[in-house]
Amino acid sequence: MVAGSKAGSLWQAEQLLPRVNSPKELAVIDGAGHVSLYDVPEYVDQATAHLSPFFTKYL
Repeated sequence: MVAGSKAGSLWQAEQLLPRVNSPKELAVIDGAGHVSLYDVPEYVDQATAHLSPFFTKYL
């Protein structure tokens, strides 16, 4: 999971993480809000840097 440190939904990711039984990680992108993870290149790049290795390993 990826969430921004300023996202209003960060708490949901934090509560969901312990409930997931399969391999999991939570990457919190410092300074990002929810929507900025879609359209701010700095945050998108950070999110992609976390997601790509995870997807490569587990998918």
